[in-house]
Amino acid sequence: MHEQDSISTSKKWILTIMAILLVSTVTLSIAEVAIRLLLPNPAKQSSPDSASKQTLTKALTEYHDTLGWFLKPSTELRHQGPEFDVVVRTNSHGFRANKDYSYEKAPGKKRILAIGDSFTFGHGVGNDETYTAFLEDLIPNTEVINLGVSAYGTDQQLLVLETKGLKYHPDVVILGFYKGDIFRNDDLFHNLLPKPMYKLEHDGNLVLTHVPVPKEKLNVQNLGLGHKLLRKSRLYRILSARGRWLLEHLGYGEAWDITEAILRNMDKTAHQANAKFLVLIFPNEGAIYGNSLVRFIQSRTIMQMRALLQRNNIEYIDLTQMFLRQVKKRPNERLYYKIDGHPKPIWHKLVAHTVYQHILTSKSLQDRKPG
Repeated sequence: MHEQDSISTSKKWILTIMAILLVSTVTLSIAEVAIRLLLPNPAKQSSPDSASKQTLTKALTEYHDTLGWFLKPSTELRHQGPEFDVVVRTNSHGFRANKDYSYEKAPGKKRILAIGDSFTFGHGVGNDETYTAFLEDLIPNTEVINLGVSAYGTDQQLLVLETKGLKYHPDVVILGFYKGDIFRNDDLFHNLLPKPMYKLEHDGNLVLTHVPVPKEKLNVQNLGLGHKLLRKSRLYRILSARGRWLLEHLGYGEAWDITEAILRNMDKTAHQANAKFLVLIFPNEGAIYGNSLVRFIQSRTIMQMRALLQRNNIEYIDLTQMFLRQVKKRPNERLYYKIDGHPKPIWHKLVAHTVYQHILTSKSLQDRKPG
C-alpha cells in the first residue's frame, strides 16, 4: 500500500514538473514571438554608429601585437556617415594630426598628450575639429598630441601611454574617460577584434595577458550556447545582455576593479614621467538627451566613475553638468549627432575651452623641477 502511494506521489511530482516546464516553454515562446513582432530586430537594423565606426577602424587601422590595433601612418581617407562627411588624416607616427611632432620638445615648448577612444580621436569630425586641435590653438607655445584610437578600452590606453606617449615627454597627460571603455577592459575581443587584457591578481597587481595579441578575429561559430542564444533569441538578449548592462552601469562587475587598477597605474606612470595627470569624464549622448530613466542610469554610472577617481586622488573634470547647462542655454544646438551618437564639433570646442580654463587655473604648464 505504502509502495503504491509512493509511486502515485512520484507520478504527481513528475506530472507537476512536466506541467511547469510546458507552461514555462509556452510562456517563453509567446514572449519571444511577441518581442519579435513588437520590437525591431537589432541584427536587421542598420546601425550607422556601429557600421561607420567598424568601416573606419578597418580602413584606418592595422594589426599591432601589443595594442591589438593602431592607426596606420601617413594615411588620408574620407569618412562619411549619415550626419557628417569629413577627411581623416594620420601623420608619419600613426596618430591623428595634420603634421608630425618630433619626440623631443623644442625649447620653450610645452606638451599635452591626450589618450582615449573615439571621442578623443574625433569620430565624425575633421582633424581641425577635435578637442585636441582646438586646445592647441588656445594655448600658446603648446603642442597637443592626440593618441586617441576608436574602440579602445582603458587597458589599451594605458599601453599606448607606456609604449608611444611617453616618447613625446608630455607635461600633461589627459585621459578621455568614457563609460564604455570600462566594460571593454574585461573582454579579450571587441567587435570581433582580439585585444590585450589585464588580469587583476589578489594582491591588486595587474598582469597583462593575451599578448602578443592573436591576429585571428573571433570566430562566432566557436561560441558557447549562451552566446548563440544571445545572437538568436531576442528574449535571451534582454534578460542576459540587458541585465548585465544594467548591473555594470550601476557599478557592479569585475570590469570596475580592473579599471580602477589601470587608472592607478596610469596616474603613477604619468607622475613618474614628471607629467600632470588629468581625467576628463565624457558623458554619452544618453546622459544629456535621454529620457529620465536613461539619464538616471547614466548618472549612476558617472557617479561611480567620480567615486573611483576620488578615492585614488586622481584629478578630474566631470563635463556632464557643463553640457547640461549648455543644452539648457541653447536647446536647438545639439552637442551629439542624433543618429550616430558621437560628439559634434561644438562638443569638442566646449571641451577644449573647459580644459583650457582648468589648465590656466591649476597652472599645470608652469615650469616644474624634474621629479
